[in-house]
Amino acid sequence: MNETNTDKKQRPKRSKQVIVSVVFVSVGIVLIFIVIALSVLIARWTESKQLSACQANLNKLSKAVWKYSVYNEQKLPTAEKWCDLVSRYLIASPDKVLRCPAAEGGRCNYAFNENVSEMKLSDVPSDVVLIFESEPNWNSAGGPELLAGDVHKDGEKAPGCNILFGAGWPEFVKKDDLDTLRWEP
Repeated sequence: MNETNTDKKQRPKRSKQVIVSVVFVSVGIVLIFIVIALSVLIARWTESKQLSACQANLNKLSKAVWKYSVYNEQKLPTAEKWCDLVSRYLIASPDKVLRCPAAEGGRCNYAFNENVSEMKLSDVPSDVVLIFESEPNWNSAGGPELLAGDVHKDGEKAPGCNILFGAGWPEFVKKDDLDTLRWEP
């Protein structure tokens, strides 16, 4: 078979077209993977930022509870009015501090452990739950039944929530470990 001049000219053009197509497809695939990787990183960063902001809120609440106790015979607030009583001692706006950035809606996304209501702060053991994440409700007080145990994810770890302990430090507790928390002084 004899090839005509036209066939010889079209073969290199087709080869170039195939190569260009392969390059464009490859670049497209790489860009898709980059976008997916970036979206995963942004999601993790957002979760981490919300977790840190929530812990900062609990830190501010810890200071406000301490200030409240200083001016009230070293006693903790009554559980039924804890938001009303403690919010006066917050440095920042109660609307921001009493709301966890990862939670949806409500004026307050934290609850007070009713077992420590009006106790002397110095009598509360350091490992007892003081304030914890809960469903939105102003002046919410109770125990483990109110825990919102899957508000946060700590990176790739299991879901959980932030807890403020009697010692005044907030900590992320995994959902699987929530049943080990100490509620009674």
